[in-house]
Amino acid sequence: MQISVEIRGSDIYLEHDFELTMIRKAIFETKLHDLYAPLKEILGARNDLSADWSEVVWLAMMCCPLLTMNLLDVKRLSPALCWLGLAQAIEMGNRSLNEG
Repeated sequence: MQISVEIRGSDIYLEHDFELTMIRKAIFETKLHDLYAPLKEILGARNDLSADWSEVVWLAMMCCPLLTMNLLDVKRLSPALCWLGLAQAIEMGNRSLNEG
């Protein structure tokens, strides 16, 4: 895997060729279709989804990796992998990127 990080002023540029492995893709798809979708359907049927439920989901997708793992722990991860993890967390929570 190739990762490059460049800081120009207040902007950070990260380029990488990382791709999820087949098993990680399968785990993601399983969680999406067998956990998230049915839960959303059940909560919707019970009128238990708040008006801002989709915003909460997007924020949670960004916050979960930030709260469950120290993405800046250079004892566990190389600095480049720390940047990649942070970039992926931000991308997951970036609604405008994910809605097209």
